[in-house]
Amino acid sequence: MTDWNAANVKCPFYISEGSTRINCEGPSEQATFSTIFLRAADKKGCQSVYCNAAYQDCMIYKMLMNEKYGQT
Repeated sequence: MTDWNAANVKCPFYISEGSTRINCEGPSEQATFSTIFLRAADKKGCQSVYCNAAYQDCMIYKMLMNEKYGQT
């Protein structure tokens, strides 16, 4: 199944998604982060705010930039 929402993602750490889940790169090559939402509407709201637009404000983005690249 093609996920057309992914076409709007701007965050460089985004990997994939499900109806209530967003998967991002993890702190190492052997790990990923999965954010699981209780409702699909909550996931879509978070994705449109962070993944698709203001990804620099996302807590996962900030943590990964600090841990992987030493940038805050």
